[in-house]
Amino acid sequence: MTLSSADEPGLNFFGCVSEAEASGGLPVFDGQTILVLETVMTCWSRMDGKHRLIVKRDGGVVAAGDTVDGFLANFGGIQLRKGKLYAGSKVSAAALNRALDVSGNQALAEILSWQNRQGSCILRSTSFDDSLVCLTLQPIEDDDYQPALPDMGVAFGLTPSEATVVISICTGHTPQQIAEEHNISIHTVRAHLRHCYGKLGVTCREELWHKLQPYLAS
Repeated sequence: MTLSSADEPGLNFFGCVSEAEASGGLPVFDGQTILVLETVMTCWSRMDGKHRLIVKRDGGVVAAGDTVDGFLANFGGIQLRKGKLYAGSKVSAAALNRALDVSGNQALAEILSWQNRQGSCILRSTSFDDSLVCLTLQPIEDDDYQPALPDMGVAFGLTPSEATVVISICTGHTPQQIAEEHNISIHTVRAHLRHCYGKLGVTCREELWHKLQPYLAS
């Protein structure tokens, strides 16, 4: 099975015609390329539990792993109807619009709630090109999946430094070890930890651990 090669003008690595040459200004994927993309996304999803798809800027699905349909049917926050993504609420609509508008080297993450059950989902997006976006959906507190530690900044409003401290504490490092590893003072580590406690609504490491347990890989 061959994608495109360097001597095929107008085609990129995925067999996609460049925007300048595509009819209507949209990239063109042939059937074989879509099959390759969907097979890769399906295999990847089975390894890490994240559901992946490539969509147009208007939400039209170009390619998706075979886990996407089932997940969206249960999730409800974002729905798939006739090959296009729709939001299930105003909050989800705003998040989906931001995801579809991602540009350049930007990578965005949004936290969405399940429609009819406890738990949430991390929606991540990155730009494929001016016309396409790559999306991943990562369930949290899903009975069938224990995700790896997600983007703590998105989930709890932590700064990158605070998230680093929280992750290190949860993986067994002491404040002194964190200070030495990141070349910062112990006072700075403790200040970050206090801020984290406040943002997560906990008062001790035990409560912190229980709060983050659903976000940690088993």
